[in-house]
Amino acid sequence: NLVTEDVAKLEQRLKEAVGRYPMNAAPYVELGTFYKEQGDYEKAEKLFKEALGVDSRNVSAHLALAWLYKEQENFSLYQEQLEKTIIAIPESGQAHAELGKLFREQGKFSQAEELLNKALILEPQNQQLIIELVNFYKIVEDFSQAQDVIEKALRNNPNNDLLFSELAKIQFEQGGFSQAEESLKKALELNPRSPIRYDELAQFYRYFGKYSKAGDLLKKAINLFPSSAQELYLELAWLYNDQGRFNLAEGAFKAALQGGPADIQVYIELSKFYEDRKKMIQSEKVLLRAIDLSPQTTRLYMILAGFYKNQKRYKDAERMLKKAVSLDRFNTEKYIGLASLYEDMGESQRAIEYSEKAQRIRQLDKQEIRDSFLKIKEILDARKIQLVWVQYPMYKVELLKEIFQAEKRVIFVDNEAIFKEAIKKDGYSEYFLDLSAGNSGHCTAKGNRLLAENIANTLIKEYFEQNELK
Repeated sequence: NLVTEDVAKLEQRLKEAVGRYPMNAAPYVELGTFYKEQGDYEKAEKLFKEALGVDSRNVSAHLALAWLYKEQENFSLYQEQLEKTIIAIPESGQAHAELGKLFREQGKFSQAEELLNKALILEPQNQQLIIELVNFYKIVEDFSQAQDVIEKALRNNPNNDLLFSELAKIQFEQGGFSQAEESLKKALELNPRSPIRYDELAQFYRYFGKYSKAGDLLKKAINLFPSSAQELYLELAWLYNDQGRFNLAEGAFKAALQGGPADIQVYIELSKFYEDRKKMIQSEKVLLRAIDLSPQTTRLYMILAGFYKNQKRYKDAERMLKKAVSLDRFNTEKYIGLASLYEDMGESQRAIEYSEKAQRIRQLDKQEIRDSFLKIKEILDARKIQLVWVQYPMYKVELLKEIFQAEKRVIFVDNEAIFKEAIKKDGYSEYFLDLSAGNSGHCTAKGNRLLAENIANTLIKEYFEQNELK
């Protein structure tokens, strides 16, 4: 009730501001944004349009209206509004960048590149627009262009730590590891008050096995930034784990839990740490504690279900999956998880029942998924790129083939039989960490290796050998 009263008071204050300043667009935008956040899109649209009636060149009102359409997934109106914004305010770099991002998502890369470059010409000091253009070039894997953009920006702003951090990522992608290290050091030198700068340099050293340097950075950051200690202790825990220093790793995990209300992810990672050490009782206790703290988080029930399934505690796994279903009845993964569980339990009729439930829910989203997948095929065909579609482990590849049945030049990677055979031989937990995808989940290192080998073998057979024959 208190929250409802606060919302009502805020609404009243925003309405009063509109009444006091009827010729100022800002109060209309603020009230419209309030209604958008409440889910009242009709009122929000009306107010954004009223703001534009007061000031047709108000960029905040133009973009607020565009984002409203985007939130409702009305992308034709979203594009139309962005185009209107550019006509009304041709000097707005942000409007050009927004339209550029939309074109990028649609696969219209040349138009996207042109707009994103134009945005940066209009606002050369806008850091957000620099990063947007860099991200575009990273997406299309033109790392030299991305580096050029960053280096040009650094000539204008040589003391920007974020730009050096971004430069390091691009250098790393191109194999320039020593240059990446120097860029990360420079970023930290420029902004020693940022825990992120310590963390990213520590991660770089950890990647190359320079554990002492990584540990020193993380410990220093923990002392300097107690408000970020939880995330830093997690990094330190896995650093110790990499070195086989398991007691220190456990201590770092526990320290992450002691610094105030812990993020659920800390519990998930500590549970995984215990499971890897075969300390199943501790692993289970940690997950149950996480559920006590966050009983509405369905992911926790799915992880615990996978934990129980690995140990063949099928009734406990069933209980967790049914709880997950009760919290989210329209998610196919939960039903697929139950179907897979019943199959393992030898209850084929119940497995069929839950598979059919998953199929009925999937049908609701099928056309949207089909359209999205075919759009990806269209984009790749235009760029003469071979589409390789990898099905999830344990899932039937026929579900993908059905979508692309009228299309040519699609290579499918079937991961159903190969994973089922491997699990039959070695057990589920050798290949999967959890049940996050229903009848499979996030792969272990061994699972990732099997997945990679199967993809490589399929490509050799279906692409490279076929091209040699031609």
